Amino acid sequence: METRDDGADDPGDAPPRALRVDDLLALLGTSRRAEALAALEALGSEALTSVLGTVRGGRPLPEGMHPRDFLDDLVDAITVVARADPSAFLRALDDEPTLADRFVVVAALGRLDSPHGAAHLERALASRHGSIRWLALEALVRRRDPDLAHHLARRLRDRDSLVRFAAARALREHGSAADLPALERFLARASLGARDAALDAMEAICAREGLPLPASHPGERLVTIVAELPAEIGGPGRTVWRVTEAERVTEGAVLAELHDGLHDDGLVGEVPAPCDAVVVSIEGATIVLRRSPRVLTAP
Repeated sequence: METRDDGADDPGDAPPRALRVDDLLALLGTSRRAEALAALEALGSEALTSVLGTVRGGRPLPEGMHPRDFLDDLVDAITVVARADPSAFLRALDDEPTLADRFVVVAALGRLDSPHGAAHLERALASRHGSIRWLALEALVRRRDPDLAHHLARRLRDRDSLVRFAAARALREHGSAADLPALERFLARASLGARDAALDAMEAICAREGLPLPASHPGERLVTIVAELPAEIGGPGRTVWRVTEAERVTEGAVLAELHDGLHDDGLVGEVPAPCDAVVVSIEGATIVLRRSPRVLTAP
């Protein structure tokens, strides 16, 4: 039988068609999310207009998809295209400022490398929406924004309780003596959790600056532990934390395991809690605890 070769490709041999950006966005929130995000990352800024269009106009969710799954993936999608060309992303927000008042956009802004997006995050602190102000403040704290300290004391007066708590907590590391009067005023109306954060901030500030604790403070409560192996036995090695932030621990409980990294297991020792406490923060090999009073129970 005669065959004919007219140069046409056999459809069965053709490579799969590259998905369009809209097709990729339709995969967010599904089991193919990783495929979609990898493709969007490869496209980079070429996908920016379509991704922001999804933020602007939204899209109907397939039946059975949880909105949180889609929104989490949308934040990831915005992040990968924004990182490809931060300047183009920020110009788009300058051209359309209302986009920078969307939760998913502010979340992505917070993932950019500093200083990209710092000005937009600072403007977001003035948003009408408490969730946006909280998200922007948390991002500035995480990025260790150089202008952060300027905003914190003012945020102690925010209408939103989450923003006030985030500001009080951040002042423990970033506050100065100038913030002590604002913290003392805050104590008078703070909820229990925020009050503890404010007292922690006052104690840390006074310790850093060599000041006595204010009369409104109940006394020293913070304990800082550096969980590292001494150099003479293979340190600093590796620290494996067995607790998380905000967890309550009892005296003697294991806070961390110390590994020397020289053996398969490498476990050299453990770091016990010196007292009953709440874990305030963990950063690197350093943990900060807040002593808590021992509660006596009847036999």
